[in-house]
Amino acid sequence: MGRFFWLIMGLIGAVLFILIANHDQGSLWGIDNSRFAAFAIMSVWAVVIASAAFGRGQSFGRIARQLVIWLFIIVVLMSLYVFRFDLQDFGSRLTGGIIPGSPISSVNSDGARQVTLIRSPNGHFEADAFINGKPVRFLVDTGASAIVLSARAATIGRA
Repeated sequence: MGRFFWLIMGLIGAVLFILIANHDQGSLWGIDNSRFAAFAIMSVWAVVIASAAFGRGQSFGRIARQLVIWLFIIVVLMSLYVFRFDLQDFGSRLTGGIIPGSPISSVNSDGARQVTLIRSPNGHFEADAFINGKPVRFLVDTGASAIVLSARAATIGRA
C-alpha cells in the first residue's frame, strides 16, 4: 500500500484518538465534538477526491470540465427530486390534455383538493373511473343534483 493510504489512515486515527480523549468535555477548541468529527470526515473526503482527480496527471482544464459536468448532473438530479410533486402535477395535466377523460387532481392554494376535467371532443365532460375494479366512463354534469348509474354499470364486476 502506498504512503498516501497510510497518511489518510494516520489522520483518521489521530482524529478518532482526539475525539475519544476529549469525549467528556463535549467540545474541542471551541467546536462541538460532532461538528469537529463531521469537519474531519469531510476534510478526509476532500483530500481523497482531490488526490484521485489530480493524481492521474491530467490537465487542470480536463479536471475542471469533468467537475462541471458532474456538478451539472448532481444539480439536475437534485432539482428533479425537489420538484417531483410539481412534475407529477405537470404529467397529469399533460395526460389530461392529451387523453380526454383523464382527471387532473391537484391541491389549490387553500390546501383543498380539486379535480379538473378537460372537455372531450364531443363537448361533454367525461371521466374514466372504476366500479368494482372495472373501468367505466362517466358523463359529468356540473348542474346535476343526483348521481345516476345504469343497471349494467351498477352491476359491473359482481358475480
